[in-house]
Amino acid sequence: MSSLTFKHFYPTFQAALVNCASMMRDHGRFVFDLLEGTRTYFEHDDETYVHCYQPREVEEIVAAAGLRVLAFDRVVHGPGPNQARLLVAAGR
Repeated sequence: MSSLTFKHFYPTFQAALVNCASMMRDHGRFVFDLLEGTRTYFEHDDETYVHCYQPREVEEIVAAAGLRVLAFDRVVHGPGPNQARLLVAAGR
């Protein structure tokens, strides 16, 4: 499970997911959340990378890791930017 860790991997979280998938059992599940949107940027410190994702991009990354998206859900924590979370369940 990832709690918004994947949003910071540059340029995407694909390599991390491939690594996780290599350790999954046949019927394993991996649940993680991402920031939802189309923005990719560095924070004001010019070091902290943030990547927001759309479901289609997530499906492509998950498939490249040899997994498939089992479900998406969306949670909005409040008004303003970066408040929408894209919840993803993936498996073999």
